[in-house]
Amino acid sequence: MKPQFRDVRDRLRYVGMEREDYDLSKFPDFLIIGPQRTGTTWLHENLWQHPQVFIPWDKELHYFNNLEYPEFHPKSLPPVDKDLSWYLEKFEIPAEIRKNRDGQSKHLYGRPFTPEKYGEATATYAAAMHEGIIGDLLTLNPDVKIITMVRNPIDRAWSHAKKDLCKERKRAVKDVPREEWLGFFNQEYQIKCGHYSQFLPLWEKLIPKENLMIGRLLDVSSEPREMLKRVYNLIGIDDDESLLPAAVAERVNPTEGAGIPDDLLGELQKIYGHEVTRLREQGLI
Repeated sequence: MKPQFRDVRDRLRYVGMEREDYDLSKFPDFLIIGPQRTGTTWLHENLWQHPQVFIPWDKELHYFNNLEYPEFHPKSLPPVDKDLSWYLEKFEIPAEIRKNRDGQSKHLYGRPFTPEKYGEATATYAAAMHEGIIGDLLTLNPDVKIITMVRNPIDRAWSHAKKDLCKERKRAVKDVPREEWLGFFNQEYQIKCGHYSQFLPLWEKLIPKENLMIGRLLDVSSEPREMLKRVYNLIGIDDDESLLPAAVAERVNPTEGAGIPDDLLGELQKIYGHEVTRLREQGLI
């Protein structure tokens, strides 16, 4: 059961509080924390369709990472208000959206939209939240479920770079100067995203084992139905086969195009070579 805000207020260190009280009843039951380019959009879009789930269609709220690391907030997105009310309002369901979700749910699954679990997906959370911020998160919901995803760090970095430097700017790989690739690869945040051995232990330390799921992008490709059922079970919603979306096996938001040029592959191997070895030994990639 989620706590009453008045009972936990004095324990919060980073969350903005402009009011004396807040309603935490719809504070997230689960978070998809990333990192980027690991299957989080696939998870978000498939979970959004479940009749027992409400997850804001606007993926990437960036609330918690902005409490301490606003420099990691994408410049393309609107600013984040640190007051808790700004965040909680994202989980109020407008009448029109409720009506549309109810119609969709009845059409697809033969049952009404009855949201019981609330969640959000911000792929920056995995590598951009320190122990104090995670502590505030757990204060607001001690039983929050956390889903993080693992992908080969070299492939993840290349996919992220292609999205930002090619797809979003409508350029081909060959048209991006080498200096831009290297500048992107060597950004502090980008390096953090690929070093799971640095950020995963923090989540494993603070989140009870039964509330933390470490998924693999490999499983999204090879066994998407089973992967999604694992998520359903983690957050406590019905996992009937009939509730799996028809397009569950389809890729979401891919970056197509050329593979990694040899010279850039060499640079990425310098950054992530040891991490790739560790993840392979652990069976995560």
